Amino acid sequence: MLKRAGLICAFFFAALGTFAAAPSNKVPAAKPGDDGTIKIDSGMVSGLIVGDAKDVRVFKGIPYAAPPIGDLRWKAPQPVKAWSGVRACTEFGHAEPQANTLELIYGMKLSPMSEDCLYLNVYTPVKHASEKLPVMVWIHGGGFILGEAATYDGENLARLGAVIVTINYRLGVFGFFAHPALAKQSEHGVSGNYGMLDQIAALKWVKRNVAAFGGDASRITIFGESAGGMSVAMLMSSPLSQGLFQRAIIESGVGFGPARHMSDIEKLGEHLCDSLGVAKDADPIAALRAVSADDLLKKSGGPLGGGFGPAVDGWFLPDDPEVIFAAGKEHNVPLIIGSNHNEGTILLRAIMRNTQDYENYVKRSFAAEADAVLKLYPADEKDAMSIADRVFSDRIAAESQMFAESSARLNGKSHLYHFTKSSNTPRFANLGAYHGAEIPYVFGSNRGGYRFDDADQKLAKTMSNYWVRFAATGDPNQGGLPEWPKVVGGSAKYMDFGAEIKVGNQVVSQQAYDVLEQNKGSNPAGRQ
Repeated sequence: MLKRAGLICAFFFAALGTFAAAPSNKVPAAKPGDDGTIKIDSGMVSGLIVGDAKDVRVFKGIPYAAPPIGDLRWKAPQPVKAWSGVRACTEFGHAEPQANTLELIYGMKLSPMSEDCLYLNVYTPVKHASEKLPVMVWIHGGGFILGEAATYDGENLARLGAVIVTINYRLGVFGFFAHPALAKQSEHGVSGNYGMLDQIAALKWVKRNVAAFGGDASRITIFGESAGGMSVAMLMSSPLSQGLFQRAIIESGVGFGPARHMSDIEKLGEHLCDSLGVAKDADPIAALRAVSADDLLKKSGGPLGGGFGPAVDGWFLPDDPEVIFAAGKEHNVPLIIGSNHNEGTILLRAIMRNTQDYENYVKRSFAAEADAVLKLYPADEKDAMSIADRVFSDRIAAESQMFAESSARLNGKSHLYHFTKSSNTPRFANLGAYHGAEIPYVFGSNRGGYRFDDADQKLAKTMSNYWVRFAATGDPNQGGLPEWPKVVGGSAKYMDFGAEIKVGNQVVSQQAYDVLEQNKGSNPAGRQ
């Protein structure tokens, strides 16, 4: 059984961003020329018609929960206050408060930031609600400390015949702060995991409202990458999400899990109270809620956002996902899962300079199995980065295979992939199929400045069609696509998405799989 690799976040060092002013409670009025209105459970909304053929409608910045500000900071998401009139959903909501780092790494520009961030966006190709198309809910990555929904364009996926929903959720100290005083206030005796409860609230919103956008509430697929992929694994493991989705897709995500318990995060919360001088207050939580978002983010910062992230709490998450999957107790839904060939390049390059860095990384990550890993992946003085990338990437691939095999034992409807296409974009030169490289292909969109040649366009068309076909039927095959084999006992065949689209027999060697699978009890640097 594998212990998750943990997201290596040593490069999260950029200056902290600034935040938008406190939001107004006034609902923006619909503007002349907006698309027709749609009624949801909190009021009427209007959106925009987009595309050269004017064939997709987009509704941006729909609130799915009340702003988690003031007394609602560090509480489970609360219902949206209904509005009168028509709310013009033509601009994205605020980004979650976070360090301004994604632009440096991936070139992503974030929306203005605010704690008032619980918004989602809907992309729909339908003209009539009776069409009942499959629904795909995207959960963004970023180590549970970075990212926002607005940077992912669902227009082209919608054009293939699905209703696409992208969601924000609370991050870092705002989404995962825990403290014993909060647990005492909770009817469930828990604290933390607020960002995960946001995801649950968003899925409940989708279940209640997606039919109004032409979506089929009985065919909801959750999909995400990195921390978003790990979120999918946790949602598959959580009793609170029962019945909220029918298929799941995990992209480069199983290596980025909690493997921590609520008490661990509560200790971090107590340390934050100490550092802010409120530990001895009669009500330290009230004192912390009075701290501005900007100051709180700065005080709880550091390369890992203070270490706040998801944890096993016995309520949202009864146990580590790998334990739940190994026992066959996850939600019984069809699964696509996979990884990229060079997961480590963009994540490790800031900390991997020589063989000593590499050996230290292996010892931190693999504990008692470090010697076996170093024997299988010996240090290379000339290129420590490449060998570190190989270890990191093979580990994520092995974990993906393990999860696929666990899921296949439950329902026989698991599909494994490995993404191997190197990017043509100068920003990502020499990084191979880096962490996150598959996303523009899945979304069928190179609008973020990615350079797509004819081969890239073909690959993007194939992958996005597989993803939508899977959302529609629970099986990515049919529709004239190359046959993608299921994962079955004794066989870990996978689809290789690269310069050539082909079926492979096993992503990593059996020897590497066996060594990596023995990793137990490790404490990887930067676990999130």
